[in-house]
Amino acid sequence: MHRGASRGKDRVRLVQESELQVSSLLEFDKVSDFYFYEAKFCIPTFCYPIAQATVGVYFTIEVSRVVPEHLPVRVTFKLESLRRVLVPGEILVDDEMLLRVLYSKLAVFKELCF
Repeated sequence: MHRGASRGKDRVRLVQESELQVSSLLEFDKVSDFYFYEAKFCIPTFCYPIAQATVGVYFTIEVSRVVPEHLPVRVTFKLESLRRVLVPGEILVDDEMLLRVLYSKLAVFKELCF
């Protein structure tokens, strides 16, 4: 079975309504309205109901005042660990990608001593 295949009960599901936190912000200029959304993903467990680490996905939605109304809005997003701005449909963000970021953050947290 390859890495992305479904493993039944072993498969971790990151997107659940109780675990997803979304915040938004509105900015505007003379040409467009910008909506910023931040979605946080985490894996709370029975031992740690408050997650030890989260992964953020940052969305920007641009609604143009100049472009005709029948054209769609422009949506871009960034994954917390990537610098590149992504466009929906260009890359598929799946559980494996979010888990890699989450586990790398947990590995760093284990090395830090306060």
